[in-house]
Amino acid sequence: MLDALVEEIEARTERGDRSPEIVRVVQDRSESKEVSILDVEAGRPEALRLLAADWILFPPDLRSRIAPWLPPDGLALRDWDPDSPRAYRFAHWLARHGRFNNDKPDREQQRRFHDAFELAARQ
Repeated sequence: MLDALVEEIEARTERGDRSPEIVRVVQDRSESKEVSILDVEAGRPEALRLLAADWILFPPDLRSRIAPWLPPDGLALRDWDPDSPRAYRFAHWLARHGRFNNDKPDREQQRRFHDAFELAARQ
């Protein structure tokens, strides 16, 4: 699944479309857009790419190892354990900075969402 997503985004970039900056965290790095979990854990310069990424992709088996180094402002596709340090850092970030910049209603429902939690609760 991750391979197909990365291929699609790379194809769109080659076509000239704007695409998000993606970093893929893997066990062993083989491509330039990848960062190995060992690079992250060792604090190598390659790990700084996580801070500049729009999307950070990683397989589920690396989730617990990568969690301490993920930026606090990332939205997860799956919930973290509410007692985990990752969930705490995200909640702290959200309370201070997590409000949406615009107050435009969404197109379909004509509702206004002020932050990601409010949006998720209404879905």
